[in-house]
Amino acid sequence: MRGLLALSIIAAAGVAAWGIARRRDLASSAPASPAEPASWAAPPAEADPLTSALYAVEDLVTDWKAKGAKYASIIAAAATRHGVPPDLLMRVAYQESRFREDIITGKTRSSAGAVGMFQFMPATARDLGVDPLNVTSAADGAARYLRQLYRQFGSWSWAVAAYNGGPGNISYFLKNGAWPKRNGSGQIIGTKARPAENVNYVAQIGADVSLA
Repeated sequence: MRGLLALSIIAAAGVAAWGIARRRDLASSAPASPAEPASWAAPPAEADPLTSALYAVEDLVTDWKAKGAKYASIIAAAATRHGVPPDLLMRVAYQESRFREDIITGKTRSSAGAVGMFQFMPATARDLGVDPLNVTSAADGAARYLRQLYRQFGSWSWAVAAYNGGPGNISYFLKNGAWPKRNGSGQIIGTKARPAENVNYVAQIGADVSLA
C-alpha cells in the first residue's frame, strides 16, 4: 500500500510539474491582451500532492469552458445559427475577455478601445450592427464575423488570425509573405514580420480546439 501511495505521489508530482511548465509556456507566449484571470491560483495549502496535481491539470484543461459556462448556451446558439463550431466561438471569447465580468460589461477596456466579451472595436461593431456590451448581440456578431472571415480565407485558422489581426493585414500577408507596416493614417509604408501576438493568438486557440 505504501509503495502504491509513493508511486501515486511521484506520478502526481510529475503531472503537477508538467502543468506548471505548461502554464509558464502559455504565460510567456501570451499576447498583450486582457490580463490572465485569478483562475491560476494554487489549490489550498492543505491539499495532498495527488489532489494538487489533479487540480493543476483540470484547471489547465477546462478553465476556458468552466469560466464560460454561464454564457455557453448563448454562445452555442449564435455559433450554430451562423455555422461556426461552438467550441471555437467559446474559445475565441475566452481569448478575448477571459470571461471577466469587468471586461464583458465594459468597465475595463483595451488601450485600443475594444470592448466587451469579444473585444469589438467600435467601427467593427457599427459595421456589424452589434452592441458589444450585450452578450447575445456580441456573440451573434462574432459568429457572423468569423463565418465571413472563414468564407474569405478558407480556413478557421486564418479566420481566427484575421479576427485578431484584421482581414486587410491577413490578405496582405498571404499575398506578400510579410505584414504591412502602416503610418498613423493607416497607409502602408513598408513591411515587417508577422506580429508574434497574431501567431500566438492562433496557436493558443488551436491548442484547445480544431482549426481545420
